Order: sequence, then C-alpha cells, then structure tokens
Amino acid sequence: MVFVKRRKCKHCGRSFAIGARHPNQKYCTQKQCQRARKNDWQRRKLASDEDYRGNQAACKANWSKRNTGYWKQYRKKNPEYAQRNREKQRKRNFNRRQRSDRPIASGLAKMDAKNGQRALISGYYKLIPVTDIPVANMEPIIVSIHETVYPENSL
Repeated sequence: MVFVKRRKCKHCGRSFAIGARHPNQKYCTQKQCQRARKNDWQRRKLASDEDYRGNQAACKANWSKRNTGYWKQYRKKNPEYAQRNREKQRKRNFNRRQRSDRPIASGLAKMDAKNGQRALISGYYKLIPVTDIPVANMEPIIVSIHETVYPENSL
C-alpha cells in the first residue's frame, strides 16, 4: 500500500496530492491557483529585490512607449471598468484625506501669502506641534532664528 501525502491548497483550500519532487508545494495544479502562486511570488520578489523591481519598471516603461494610447482605448471600449476604477479612486482619495496621522495644516499660512512683508523677525520662537494625534513628547521646542542680511548682488 502506497501512502500519498496530501495538503490543502493555499489558494482554493482543496486537498491535493504532494508530488515527491516538490515536497514543499503549497498550491494545487489548477490554473487559478498557479496564477495566485505566481502573483504571490512576484509580490514578495518586488518587495525584497531592488534589481528585479528596477527591471520590472523598465519593462513596463518600454511597453508603455510601444503601446501609447492603449489604456485610453481600453477605457473607451470598457466603460464599466472605467466607472469602477473612478469609484475606487474616489474611495482611495477619501480614505487618504480621512487618515488622522497627518498634521492639520488648515490654519497655516502659505509661503506666497506674505505679500512682500518681511518673512521673519530675528529672535526666539516657540514651535508647537500641530496634530490631533497625541504624541509622546508634545512639549514646544524653543529655537533661535537670526536673519542674515546679504548685500545686493552678493549671492
């Protein structure tokens, strides 16, 4: 009697026989499971191998050069894909705006809003973190800023 080892497929969960030549096999031989295996390998490889990541980026750039207008035509032929993509992008944008790990900058002035006024007066300033998230050390930092005036045409 020959006993065949079996294992559950990592992708589909079905039981499959483990071949003697591939004792560490984790995916069954179905097409979608092999595709999942390849995608998993590629995801890990992209995350860990800088050369591979660079080669993939170069191949993608070359393909884009050879196939200009491909995605524009694809979206035109597949409006349901384009609509779904728009909805997903709106959701990603909304989630990005809602993340609370970013400082709130709504009350901060823009650099171009100074209208020719002197940007800074020399002296000591208290820098206070602007955030909704409690940080371990929220003490203000005191800094000394001194303006250096250069003669015209010296820079």
